[in-house]
This record gives sequence, structure tokens and C-alpha cells, in this order.
Amino acid sequence: MSRSSGQWLAAWTLSAFVATMALALVLSALATPMVEQTGFKMVHLQLSGAHPLLAWTPWGKTPTKDILAAWKDKGLLAPARRAQLVDFVFPPVYGAFALLLAIGLRRVHAVGASGGRWIWGVAAGAGAALLDECENLCLWSVLQHPDDPSRVLAALAAVAAVLKMTLLAAALGTFLFAVFRARA
Repeated sequence: MSRSSGQWLAAWTLSAFVATMALALVLSALATPMVEQTGFKMVHLQLSGAHPLLAWTPWGKTPTKDILAAWKDKGLLAPARRAQLVDFVFPPVYGAFALLLAIGLRRVHAVGASGGRWIWGVAAGAGAALLDECENLCLWSVLQHPDDPSRVLAALAAVAAVLKMTLLAAALGTFLFAVFRARA
């Protein structure tokens, strides 16, 4: 790897990281009125389609229709839709960050008999981004029909959300493993 290509990779990776953090802050700010006035976060909506299967979790206790009714009663459907629109941009940004990070780690670690396989774990963040977009499409439709949300789309959104969160946890764990391995 030439020095200049490594510098470009580092610059793009850092840019994707900064964009990921900035969008996370924007999403948090957009969701603040919903949380303050109803106690429901977007993650509640994401997992509500799996109610009552996820009722044992803090986020799966409320059915989709009840969350949407609470937001509608407080005039919060427009902020929820804005947050959902921004969430369409978020997955490509964090997916790009995950891929760039995986490429960087691949360059740092030698590829031997087993080396490099675990890098796919970091790239799982890109797979999570694809699931996140599927979830976003389902939730966008649900938000367009708050009085009669599609139970099928809400359930699909919940499945995509659970799989996305699983892949993101795997990517984070793999990244931490890679960092500690690089130091060894």
C-alpha cells in the first residue's frame, strides 16, 4: 500500500465516521420531542411490530398502533416522519464507514490461513445498513397510515431491526477484537 493511498483511506474513513456521528446527533435531536412528550423513541416504533414477542424488552412493550396514536395525539407525526427521512441517509453513511474500516483493517493485518476472515465481521456493518434501509421503508409506510398501520410491514421492520442490531453488535465486537489483535 502506498503512503498516499493509505492517507486517502484514512481520510475517507475519518470523514465517514464524522458524518455518522453528526447524523446520529441530528437523529437524536429530531426524536427528542417524541421522547419528551410520549416517552417513545424511534427504537420503540422499530420493535413494536414484534409485540408481544418482544414485550420482555424495554422497547417491545407497546404495539405499533398505540405508539402512533400517542404521537398523533401530541402532534408528533410530522417530527417522526422527519426523523424517518433523515434515517434513510444514516445507513449508507455508517455502512460506508464500516466498509472503509474493514478495508483499513485488512491492510493492517496480514492475511494468513485464518487472518482476514474476521474482517468480514466488521463489514457486517454494511449488511446492517442494508437491513436498516429495509426497516426504514417499512416504517415510512407505517408512518404514512397512523390510523391503520400495516401489521405485516411493522413486523418486517421489527425483524429487520433485530437482525440489524445483531449485525451491528457483531461488527462492534469484531472491530474491538481487531484493535486488540493489532496491539498484540
